[in-house]
Amino acid sequence: MNRRLVVLVLVVAVSAIIGGGLFMLMRRPKDPTADIARAQELMAQAATDPAKYSEAIMVLKGSGGQNRGDVWMMLGECYRKLPQPDYRTALECYRNAVERSPENVEYRKEYLNMLIGGRMLSDALAQAQRLQALQPESAEPYRLMAQIEFLGSEMESGIVEKRRRMESALASADKAIAMAPGEMANYETKIVLLVSGSDAERMDENLGLAGATARAAAAACEDKAGAMLKVAAI
Repeated sequence: MNRRLVVLVLVVAVSAIIGGGLFMLMRRPKDPTADIARAQELMAQAATDPAKYSEAIMVLKGSGGQNRGDVWMMLGECYRKLPQPDYRTALECYRNAVERSPENVEYRKEYLNMLIGGRMLSDALAQAQRLQALQPESAEPYRLMAQIEFLGSEMESGIVEKRRRMESALASADKAIAMAPGEMANYETKIVLLVSGSDAERMDENLGLAGATARAAAAACEDKAGAMLKVAAI
């Protein structure tokens, strides 16, 4: 093999190696770290200039972080806080965040609260049940279930279904109290359900139960002053 042919072969080989390396660089996923930091700066600035949320959205969309739950959570917050909020897109962003980080409790709570706000109660109840599986020692999922069932009760026109859902709400509130009898929030949840219901025939009965619940809270909770105020208000 003559020298010219050897050189030609070497040139072709080196070109192939370099070209292959460039191709791999082009295919390598983008590191979203810098864009996430920039979006966080813009979101902080949006406290005084809400238009910055739109800029943050553009940065996050181009970040290459579509497989990261935190990126979708940030997008959800941005859409929710735009000068003209886009709640539907925000809800979809939160759903994406939960799908990508299914064990993240805080992401699921945000998604759940958005579902409650949108009165998507069946989906909200499913998320609260999933939250309870993730937090088996926490009373909070039962408080959320109580809230969801109460809202469902208030949306029912038939008295039978209204009362069934109200009883389900109170049962969830009772589970929260049984799980954490020292947490005032559990008693507050039950009291609010009892005094806010629209079942006129059971109003007196519910007010009596609310008073009993407040007295139980005063006996069980460290926040006795707050509990006694609730007793006085009933």
